[in-house]
Amino acid sequence: MLEVANLVKRFPVRGGVFRKPLAWVHAVSDVSFALGQRESLGLVGESGSGKTTIGRCLVRMEEPSSGKIRIEGVDLAALDAKALKPWRRRVQYVFQDPYSALNPRMKVGSIVGEGLSVHTSLSRDEIRGRVERLLVDVGLSEEALGKYPHEFSGGQRQRIAIARALILDPELLVLDEPVSALDVSVQAQILNLLADIREQRSLATILISHNLAVVRQVTDRTAVLYLGRIVEIGPTAGVLDTPRHPYTASLVASVPEAGRPVTPALEGEIPSNITPPPGCAFHPRCPRARQGVCDRSLPELAGDAGHQVACHFPLG
Repeated sequence: MLEVANLVKRFPVRGGVFRKPLAWVHAVSDVSFALGQRESLGLVGESGSGKTTIGRCLVRMEEPSSGKIRIEGVDLAALDAKALKPWRRRVQYVFQDPYSALNPRMKVGSIVGEGLSVHTSLSRDEIRGRVERLLVDVGLSEEALGKYPHEFSGGQRQRIAIARALILDPELLVLDEPVSALDVSVQAQILNLLADIREQRSLATILISHNLAVVRQVTDRTAVLYLGRIVEIGPTAGVLDTPRHPYTASLVASVPEAGRPVTPALEGEIPSNITPPPGCAFHPRCPRARQGVCDRSLPELAGDAGHQVACHFPLG
């Protein structure tokens, strides 16, 4: 249902009296992937790897610098605001922080029903009825309609945010760290809710997360990003259990696990997105890097259609 081709996003670093661009932050560099109906894709990587920027580009909260974002053959990245409006209801976003994602001056009924007010011609009573039913579906009572966000716990606020995203019956849901700001016990409840919603509504989902356990639980495939590029993509079990890229292996090894010896943390910091290293961006930190190869040539994704890796000297 979704095809992303050669997506690029750069942000200007401005300075001087006239605030002219002095340099560019390469947040996303030539990212391509596809997503099928009812499929769930996880995007993982360190902070600064481009996960959230990709998600925001998919819903046009950020304008792509170049590339294509196709749904049913229509390139959303090329549409103007008027042409894009009918498509917005088909792709919705759930933000990381439920505290700042909801307008504190609006009641829950207005927050959840706002999308229907903008995109449909339903009457006020019809909107209220839909909102009531949806709040019950996400585990809240009808009494929530007349309350403000500050009257709810963090988990309840995230349920409200999920209801707001679902009110327009989207086909794709982009979830940006949807449980990272919640207590562990509440995380499980929200993840179970998302799994039920995905099954009931035949949703495709993109989960942005740094928590590999969450990604393993709720996604079918996983894409690992490093400095704005996909370095490995494939079935979640295959990527996390038998990683082929050294960076993926280091991410998996960094998660404590009973019975597994402690692995030294990955050395060094992620390079600057303004001046990325030549060749493979991971080579300054990679234990398998070879001078004259990894520092000069950018590896392309290769492998079978199910599991691909961008590495000159992959594991296994």
